Amino acid sequence: MRLVYASLAMAAVCAATVPALADNVALGATVTTNGHGWGNSNGWCCGSNIPGSIVNGTPLPDGTQWNEGTAFWSGSAPDATDTLTITLSGTDKVSAIILQADNNDAYQVAYWNGTGWTDLPTFLAVGGWGLTTRPELFLGTPVTTDAFQITAVGGDGDYAVGQFEALTPEPASYMMFLTGLVVLGAAVRRRRVV
Repeated sequence: MRLVYASLAMAAVCAATVPALADNVALGATVTTNGHGWGNSNGWCCGSNIPGSIVNGTPLPDGTQWNEGTAFWSGSAPDATDTLTITLSGTDKVSAIILQADNNDAYQVAYWNGTGWTDLPTFLAVGGWGLTTRPELFLGTPVTTDAFQITAVGGDGDYAVGQFEALTPEPASYMMFLTGLVVLGAAVRRRRVV
């Protein structure tokens, strides 16, 4: 009976680790901009438009002014004209997205499915001021892709992305989970035999 309880505890611990995430496959990706609004801060002082910084793995402090060290642009609301494309170094399976962006705007992230762009759930506007890291978006089913695209789908017409991360599932966590299930199954089977 102790073995069953120990196995249940191990399975619970292992299950708590799923879906643990590992690599940020967007780290060091190629970032390209398309459209005419890039670098336009509509008179806000001292902006530095650095699109490549959004995949350096170092988010800016939340609350940073929207146009300081980010990929920023101005356009209509929604703005389908200006797009930000993140091209990964290869094809990867992605289980979650993290987006740091200007707080009062909504952003659509899409992934390349091999023939076209498929939208993921929208990152909505949030409270606060300046750059804000949105809650991590866990994808119910991981997507396999080599590129992501970000567009602004609502807000005040001044947009910015401070950091973008695409996270893969960690194989070790799945192995721990499966090991826990095997041990649990063996314990239950042993108990029935005794």
